[in-house]
This record gives sequence, C-alpha cells and structure tokens, in this order.
Amino acid sequence: MIEILMEKLSNDGFWAISGALVGAFVGSLCGLLASLYLDLKRESNVKSAFYTEAEFLSNIMGSFLVAVVSESKKSKIDLAKNESFSGPLEIDFSVLDTLFLELYKTKNIPSSDHRQFVLNLSSQWKRICKMDVGRVEKIPNTSIYRVSPVKSKEIVFFLVDLLYHFNLLVEQQKKFKFVNENKFQTKAQPVFSKYKVDNSDLVEKIAKETAHW
Repeated sequence: MIEILMEKLSNDGFWAISGALVGAFVGSLCGLLASLYLDLKRESNVKSAFYTEAEFLSNIMGSFLVAVVSESKKSKIDLAKNESFSGPLEIDFSVLDTLFLELYKTKNIPSSDHRQFVLNLSSQWKRICKMDVGRVEKIPNTSIYRVSPVKSKEIVFFLVDLLYHFNLLVEQQKKFKFVNENKFQTKAQPVFSKYKVDNSDLVEKIAKETAHW
C-alpha cells in the first residue's frame, strides 16, 4: 500500500514538474514572440516616420521651387496690383535628425549615402536661403519689386539638385545612393513633374549656362 502511494506521489510530482517546465517554456516563448513583434512594429514605425518626414520637408522645399519658377517669368512684381512674391521658409530638421538616429537601433541601418545626405541637408538649405537674398529687390520710391533672373536660375539649379536626391531618398529608401548625374535636364524633369512645374525654356537656359560647371 505504501509502495503504491509513493509511486503515485512520484508520478504526480513528475507531471507537476513537467507541467511547470512546459508552462515556463511556453511563457518564455510567448514573451519572446511578443518582444520580437514589438521590435518589428517599432522598426516599421520608425522607418515609416523617417521617410514620411523626409517627404514632408521636400514638399516644403518644392513649394519654394514652384514660387521661384513662377516669379522668374516676371521681370517685375507690383504690390499695388495685389501681386506678391515668396521667400524660403525656415525649416526645422530636428525631427528628421532624431528619426535618422533611431534607424541605427533597427535593422534599417543607414548607409554612408544616407548619412551624408542627412548631415548636409541643413547646410544645403541654408545655402539656398542665402541665395534668395537679392532675388527680389524693391525699386526705390515705388511699390514695384524687380526679379533677378540670374538669382532665380541659380536657386532653381541648386534646389532641383537637392530635391532630385530628396525624391530618390523617399523612393529608394534603404537602397538610396547618390547619383552621379551632371545633366540638369535629367534631374529637372522628375522634379518639375512632381511639383507640376512647366517651364521648359528655363530648364534649357539653366542647362546651357551650367553645362560646363
């Protein structure tokens, strides 16, 4: 009788221990799967947020391109006739910079091309903003402003190059690479198309003047 009782207790203990081990294993596995799911979800969210922010910033710059091209068609702008002109907006790149650093914590580790583009972005925009100084100047004692064709073409040239690579970044994402493309027309075509800018004459003029830059 005692032997039967001991055997029963032994069997009960075995199954209890086995059950505990299985429970612990299943619990650990579920925890691991949940952790992996959250990591993948976070990785996807960070990646999506980075390229969404990049698209947002490029559209701000694109709006300025549209304005410069439109105003370049005019030799003068008269405020008395309710005409107006635009200037480049001050852009905060801190969100993009933060998201860029967060990418290093995921499997979407940025390449050297990503790093070069993001790190130079702020200085490139500041450069374009400085170019805008003197693009539109007031004629003394009038309500008329004169538009500089030289300044306008200079801004369009550098802004197209920046937006061309900005668009490549958003489209290619992890595969983004700088393109060694020197022809202005090649870069202007997709940029002008995206922002619905139609000024082939301006493109031709800039292409000819910058062909040997």
